[in-house]
Amino acid sequence: MTSSAKFTLSRALFVGFIVATLWRVLAHDPWQEAKNAWQQGKFDVAVRIWGKMAAEGDVNAQVMLAHAYAQGSGVEQDNPKAISMYRDAAQRGSGEGQYLLAEAYLRGNGVEQDLNKAYQWMESAASSGQVVAQLKLGLLCLLGVKGVPEWEKGKRWLVRAASAGNDTALWVLRQVQLREAGESRFPEGELDTLLGTQGQSWRVKV
Repeated sequence: MTSSAKFTLSRALFVGFIVATLWRVLAHDPWQEAKNAWQQGKFDVAVRIWGKMAAEGDVNAQVMLAHAYAQGSGVEQDNPKAISMYRDAAQRGSGEGQYLLAEAYLRGNGVEQDLNKAYQWMESAASSGQVVAQLKLGLLCLLGVKGVPEWEKGKRWLVRAASAGNDTALWVLRQVQLREAGESRFPEGELDTLLGTQGQSWRVKV
């Protein structure tokens, strides 16, 4: 065998080894395995995998496990446990955990409704880059959760959400522009709907 042929064979064997290694790694990716199981409705399988990952310190798996408890998918529904897990993940810096905890406080799901805490955690989630949190923080600012409408702060967060491709934020900014031009009333009821708080007397009275 010539030296050139030996080199070609060695190279082929090396490439084959890399491909085989990558296949084994990807084929046994627990996150992907859990995700596939969840999408296929095998919630108990996903919960088991995420539970093991969360026990090893994976904060993203913890958030998904909390979501399973909140929904009662693959486990018995346990809102207090879900909230506790969301809170721990949020305190550990998980943007998704911060957003879901903010949502819980905003709607009063599993906890007593607390607009100040909803605002606080929504702002943390928005700062971490959660686009939907940027949208909702903007809405909370416009609707005056802190006692008075925070127009400039609200617009800044809406601009960030719109810049990230959120069409709803763009629509709200247009409504703000029309209001400021005196061409229309601000659609507060529609903003309540966007927040998912329609029908609730949640807004601070001033």
